[in-house]
Amino acid sequence: MYFLLTIIWLLLGTQQTISAEKTWGKTHFIVKDNTLICPAKKPSGQTGPLNESCLIHDGCVKHALFSAHDDIQKMLIDLINKEQKSIKIAIFAFTDMEIAKALMSAHARGVSVRIICDCSCLRAKFSKISLLQKEGISVFVYTPAQEHLFINDLMHHKFVIFEKNMMNKSLLWTGSFNFTKSANTKNQENVLIIDDQYLITLYNGHFDTLAKTITKTQKNIALAQRKERKAARALKQSKKQIIT
Repeated sequence: MYFLLTIIWLLLGTQQTISAEKTWGKTHFIVKDNTLICPAKKPSGQTGPLNESCLIHDGCVKHALFSAHDDIQKMLIDLINKEQKSIKIAIFAFTDMEIAKALMSAHARGVSVRIICDCSCLRAKFSKISLLQKEGISVFVYTPAQEHLFINDLMHHKFVIFEKNMMNKSLLWTGSFNFTKSANTKNQENVLIIDDQYLITLYNGHFDTLAKTITKTQKNIALAQRKERKAARALKQSKKQIIT
């Protein structure tokens, strides 16, 4: 009888009722002692200036973002808006109008903006590269080192170098994130934001090396467009030959 009463007491004494929000397991998680971790993504529609403290750890800027979990687009636009001197961008795909607007605004207030993109940006239906070039932003279109009818080498980088940004620091933005809405809201992407001067110097050197191999502005864009049209015609012709 004593043994049975002990079992009942243990069962009743350790029973706890936990009232969980519907979002737990999606945006909130419990770790030990019912400790609640902050929401993984800030509420939609939240606006305001960049919270610099969220990027600073151990006195340095170092932070990781993951989409579609985090609002990477907003973080990028906030950093563009804070830039005081220059922005260097190497990007494979660029169709996001909000990012384009932020860069045009930066250019209008005197920030030097230079962009290296892949030639595929010229044929993308919603690409913003030609718009940025028309606004006076320096655009470099990568010319493949080895040209083939079906496969070219790609300018597949996705990085940004900010010369003088938050806390007057140079910042490096790098990862898998293309400047597209899908990258921000659908895809699984990552971004690192760091102020490591050694790495920034290496990325600066690589950007300048790429830029030197590319003819700048309209002449290069027109040449790349002609090559794209020629390749498209050749591909269409080859398909016709296969069908006939």
